[in-house]
Amino acid sequence: SSWVKTGSCQLWKNGHHSQRYDTQLELEQKGTEQKLDSSELTCYYSTGKRKKLVINLEEVIAIVNHSNFQKRLLVIYTARRNEPVKLVFQSDQELEDWLATLNQSCADINSLLGRPPNSAVWSTTFKGDVYVHGSKNTMQGSPSAHRIWRLLGGGHLNIAETCPAGVVWGLSYDNTAWVYTGGYGGGVFKGRSGCNMKVHPMTDTLYCFVYENQRWNPLTGFSARRLPTDRYMWSDKTGRLECTKENTKLPSVHWQWISDWAVDFRTPGGVDKEGWQYAADFPFSYHSYKGFTDYVRRRRWYRKCKLITSGPWEELSSPPLVDISLQVDHSKTPGEPVALWAVDVNGDVLCRVGVTAGNPEGISWTHVPADVPFQAISVGGNFRVWGITRDGSAMLRNGVSENCLTGHVWFHVEPPQTSIPLQQVSAGKTSVFAVDEEKNLWFRKEIVPMFPEGTCWKKISSNIRMVSVGPQDQVWVVADEVQTANGVHNGVVLQRDGISDENKIGTGWSSIIDGGWHYVSVRGHA
Repeated sequence: SSWVKTGSCQLWKNGHHSQRYDTQLELEQKGTEQKLDSSELTCYYSTGKRKKLVINLEEVIAIVNHSNFQKRLLVIYTARRNEPVKLVFQSDQELEDWLATLNQSCADINSLLGRPPNSAVWSTTFKGDVYVHGSKNTMQGSPSAHRIWRLLGGGHLNIAETCPAGVVWGLSYDNTAWVYTGGYGGGVFKGRSGCNMKVHPMTDTLYCFVYENQRWNPLTGFSARRLPTDRYMWSDKTGRLECTKENTKLPSVHWQWISDWAVDFRTPGGVDKEGWQYAADFPFSYHSYKGFTDYVRRRRWYRKCKLITSGPWEELSSPPLVDISLQVDHSKTPGEPVALWAVDVNGDVLCRVGVTAGNPEGISWTHVPADVPFQAISVGGNFRVWGITRDGSAMLRNGVSENCLTGHVWFHVEPPQTSIPLQQVSAGKTSVFAVDEEKNLWFRKEIVPMFPEGTCWKKISSNIRMVSVGPQDQVWVVADEVQTANGVHNGVVLQRDGISDENKIGTGWSSIIDGGWHYVSVRGHA
């Protein structure tokens, strides 16, 4: 009736001086094989006198891998603590063992095993892990079950898109399309009892980047000699972290290098013949030529790595895709087709034929003619399909219906009155929101049935990474540089408050969960 697991790590406590304390972990679960009655994690540590931190897993909101090449970090978010619990482990194996154990125990105590409900929110983290938010029945089990972000299993995805019919598609970082099988497990759960339902092998590839930074010297030209306030000679994109070729490590032991370091001649913004970009100073905007007032330059290097894992996803035979979107207002009627549109790596727009809840992979692709290449797509209410072209313009497809799946013609929609191109769009039941390349969030005003393209754009917020609009026009975003109770965080999930038929843009933001999130989809959250 009682089961105990022990281990060791370091408890990382923030303050004026962040400190780590050697910690002994003890997870105790009580119950039967049929039902888990209680689950409690105790952290024993010493700060001069012996202390303990007790976490009831019924209060846990999410357990997330936040590791980087500097530390193997597991973060536990709880309902009663403003600050998450941070545990640092010595190895990937130890971290993944506790990540799987705690997530499985949390799912058990809240009766959340198996396939998520069709109304679940889907999300991915910076690590490529897939989480679902929402329980099958919030009236059963723990009263906090509806708040839990549950690790679905293995796999490694860039984005995961859903719809009210329960069809879920994902795209990995190498642009491969994957269809959710309805299963659970794989990855860190491999070999665990009850955690290998409809699991298949999965692979993905990633590019690791480092930046070489130099400053102009009137006597010697560009060199590694810099001002004391400059960024590191070798750094990440922000320049805040020192990243060299030698100290850049693989994301985990499951990855392996498949190339050597090389100059990236496809760096956004363009480069010169040696791969350099120039600017007046760090971190101004960069261009591919040296101007008279340009005193700094940078060059991006890349190295490719590959992951072999498993998860409840099945690979789809299709062209490489950069974006996907499923119908936001599906009636949930069994057998009714689900509209699914995508953009491939060449910028071509595609429509998937034959997608249903019973056949989520569909039958075939149909090409949708367009005069310009696209980068983003979204299927809104009443088959209103919005897209973003590679030059940052918005487009609306006219004539799409159940009887005409690809529509008739694209209407050009003028961008916001700025020089900043749009890069992502999400269309809900009646509302349309878009994000530009400088992470500003825009709302399309005065969309009505007789004038579906609306009249103009209104800026709502800044520091927005991406936006997702749901079946009831609810708006969730992943935001960067958000001030929280625990400091400034990147990758914070926010929900727009005060949205109504009379006020489509809402009144403000409320935080759903703190940093580490890359993508969120509320497209099935009816």
